[in-house]
Amino acid sequence: MMRHKVIVGFCLVTLLALLTVTPVAAAPQRYSDPQGRYAFTIPNGWQRDDTPAPLTPPAGLSIDLSLAAPSPAIRLLTVFSRTLPAPMSTASITDEDFSGIEDVDTTRVGDIQTITVGGQAARRADYRYVTRGQNVRLVFIVGMSGTTRYTLSFGALESDAAGRAEFQSILDSFVFTGLVPRRLGEG
Repeated sequence: MMRHKVIVGFCLVTLLALLTVTPVAAAPQRYSDPQGRYAFTIPNGWQRDDTPAPLTPPAGLSIDLSLAAPSPAIRLLTVFSRTLPAPMSTASITDEDFSGIEDVDTTRVGDIQTITVGGQAARRADYRYVTRGQNVRLVFIVGMSGTTRYTLSFGALESDAAGRAEFQSILDSFVFTGLVPRRLGEG
């Protein structure tokens, strides 16, 4: 549960810091994880956000990448990963895996959904958070590939339809590039 508080805290503090990100006009580009695990298309103008993490992730949880949209938009995508001792099925990702998020003044919007990301089953939960009088939508997607558990977090103003569309384009372009073959019936 503590790791969820750290993830949410990181996302919220970084969203507030986005007011200082300088816009960059650029065409979409393909990001490939340096370890060859996944790749996706970064929307126009988004850039790497190398702002030092305001919180230290728990042992074993790493921040793979943090991206921010050009201002004045307030949009953030962060990819977290954790290597597990053995593969797990996505079915083992339960409501309890998201329970720590609700301890950080957030309200879950709807039920946890099963979705597909990069050809793999994943679980998605949407939350609302109010800061500085603004409603912020936080989306957390948790999935597995081999022995690595991934969390993709996205945050934007709730009224930002263009931001939600950009996040969906990231999800649609996301592929796992280092897939581990699974037997029939494994998640």
